[in-house]
Amino acid sequence: MSFDFIFFVETFKVGLSYLPTTLYISLLPLCLGLVIGTLIAVARMSKCKPLIYISKYFVVIVRGIPPILMLLLFFLTMTKIFDAIATGLHLPFNSSIISAKTVVICALTVIASANFAETIRTSFKSVGHGQMEAAYTIGMVRGMAIRRIIIPQALPVAIPIISNTFISLVKSSSLAYLLTVIDVLNGCKIQADVSYKFLEAYVAAAVIYYIICFLIEQMARVLTKKVSYYKYKSA
Repeated sequence: MSFDFIFFVETFKVGLSYLPTTLYISLLPLCLGLVIGTLIAVARMSKCKPLIYISKYFVVIVRGIPPILMLLLFFLTMTKIFDAIATGLHLPFNSSIISAKTVVICALTVIASANFAETIRTSFKSVGHGQMEAAYTIGMVRGMAIRRIIIPQALPVAIPIISNTFISLVKSSSLAYLLTVIDVLNGCKIQADVSYKFLEAYVAAAVIYYIICFLIEQMARVLTKKVSYYKYKSA
């Protein structure tokens, strides 16, 4: 069996044309997940027991569900819930207005939120309690101490883990083909469906995903060095 390099290059170009879709359904959950995950982490570190238990079990349950199952659950539940609400309120539309991209983004956002909640909580826990006490002794209030003492020390710990989560989101976004979203993988697969050269198509998709993940890893490494520099400089 020979490897058709020309078809590989053509499929690689087709896959690249769908790269914006892959980045869109990965970056948006990243941003939303960071916000929601931060709120969950704050809830877990609070002194309110109901918030602690709710946030704790949310993280445990979500992290225990495979991404593909989460995607399918969202697809089935979102449409049914939306249809039930639309019917109850006598709205002139149904779940058909929910795009497949929206379902993918919602599912990946929930996954990212659970992962980021643990990342942020662990990063803050890595900074010793004595740091806050030292900040108070020099006259800092809580907000200033967190902004100027805790966050600069937590960032070098958090950034590599956040980048790993981003890489996982990029790879999990390939599951969007199950909902007929044409991303990098599905774009390459469509090319293979015509010519039956699936090996070349899948290798092309794999190379694109590898390049994306490699660039994310390198950017995270540079960013970690920068924040570490400012951390030690301020110290």
